[in-house]
Amino acid sequence: MFLRFFHHVRLTAAVVLWFSCGVGNAWPPSDPRSSGDEAQLKEEIERVQKGLLPAAVVKGSPIRNMTLADRMFAYHVTAVSIAVIHNNAIRWSQGFGTLKVGGAPVTADTLFQAASISKPVTAVAALRLVQSGKLNLDEDVNHYLKSWKVPTNGFTEQRRVTLRELLTHTAGTTVRGFPGYAAGEAIPTLPQILDGVPPANTPTIRVEIVPGTQWRYSGGGYPCPLVIELHSLIDGYLDLAHRTSIFNTGFPGEPTILRDRNPAM
Repeated sequence: MFLRFFHHVRLTAAVVLWFSCGVGNAWPPSDPRSSGDEAQLKEEIERVQKGLLPAAVVKGSPIRNMTLADRMFAYHVTAVSIAVIHNNAIRWSQGFGTLKVGGAPVTADTLFQAASISKPVTAVAALRLVQSGKLNLDEDVNHYLKSWKVPTNGFTEQRRVTLRELLTHTAGTTVRGFPGYAAGEAIPTLPQILDGVPPANTPTIRVEIVPGTQWRYSGGGYPCPLVIELHSLIDGYLDLAHRTSIFNTGFPGEPTILRDRNPAM
């Protein structure tokens, strides 16, 4: 999938994390990329490496901190990339481990599959179009869709699917998530993903619950806003200026811009 990124995404404090699974314990970490006082940053990074907390703590019980290395070993994760965002800027980013057992080390520049981190970015992009008056959150999405439309069935006849519902996992769409595609595999087009046509490796995306009546996580609902966004731009191309801006981290070097795999969309 191809996402369009926009200016002024307000993030006051967040941690963005990517990981890759494998077997074995891959360590040590790469050199961090950072901006700010080196001694303080070193302390902050060390707190992340050695101060992980359990998902739940029983009141009155002692809290046992865990290390990132131990957690990677426990879950057979060979590679982790962490970026800490503070006051709308990247505070530091660093890679931990290797791309595979015995492979090249992970750095702050290593590309990972975006996976569900793409969902909030897609939502921000859609809301920018809403803000500019190009989209209405509560309009029937088929009013905007051109190359593909949400198929009509007994559920959509009772209530039409809206952009608000797609973005909030209440549209009743199928397909919980997407496993992705390994390097060298054929990459499907958006229509192929939506209709479950090979080389897509997921089923057809359809509505099987009356829209707006139930919350159910569905990654399958997010390609629909993406189609809308693509058609909202001239010839369906991603806006290079926005992409350049969002990937401009302020660190030395040129931002990485990925070309569309399917410019026809």
